[in-house]
Amino acid sequence: MIYDQIKREVDILSRKYDKLQQQLLKMPEGELLCAKNGDYTKWYLHNDKTLSYISKRENKLAEKLALKKYYEYQMQELEKQIHILEKCAAALKKVNMKSECLLREESPYWKLLKIHFEKYEKEKISWMNGQYKCNPSHPENLIHKTMQGHLVRSKSEVIIANTLYMNQIPYRYENQLEVKGVILYPDFTILHPKTNNLCYWEHFGMMENETYRENAYNKLKLYGQNGIIPSINLITTFETKSHPIDSGKIQQIVKEKFVL
Repeated sequence: MIYDQIKREVDILSRKYDKLQQQLLKMPEGELLCAKNGDYTKWYLHNDKTLSYISKRENKLAEKLALKKYYEYQMQELEKQIHILEKCAAALKKVNMKSECLLREESPYWKLLKIHFEKYEKEKISWMNGQYKCNPSHPENLIHKTMQGHLVRSKSEVIIANTLYMNQIPYRYENQLEVKGVILYPDFTILHPKTNNLCYWEHFGMMENETYRENAYNKLKLYGQNGIIPSINLITTFETKSHPIDSGKIQQIVKEKFVL
């Protein structure tokens, strides 16, 4: 989990670096130097070995050069951050996650350990493992395996599923739900371990896409019209490529909603 989180952060920082690099291509040549003269500041353009004065009438040039310097400093900082994170990721990759391997169904230790990770009441276990109508759409996209052995559609859903599982929260993945004649498949249908009420969790993972975003808003509207209300019986999480899901936040949501 931590390794994946670091790799995501490296990806985000790398994209920021690339954007800054593109912005620098549009900037004028040379470097801005500023010198204090009493209450006034003088601007100079340093280009190779020459130093020329920039008048106040050329303030747009000075602004662009100042922005250029800011971008360059940012890129230097990003380079250092990426380097540090990549070293951390490389070190973590070498760590053999033996504890997680013990919790896999094929592990010979699983039968001995499962009681500590499946402390649900019998009816909750029966509900979770019972037959239900799943989303039949695009089964070829079910390629990511959770700790419990379920196949889901994204790495973000793996994080949610694993967090629910490790906190002993019974759930069903993409369980069919009919509201006003419309068939929906919430990402997670959760049986609250304390109240036995059903709660739904929708994770919207492509919010940078306009069509996807519009469909997400329509889906939320439909939920609201049928008494399924965010923060009451509906959990919603969102992400874009530049702002991926935060596993710490997911853990916080699960703790606050179902554990504490």
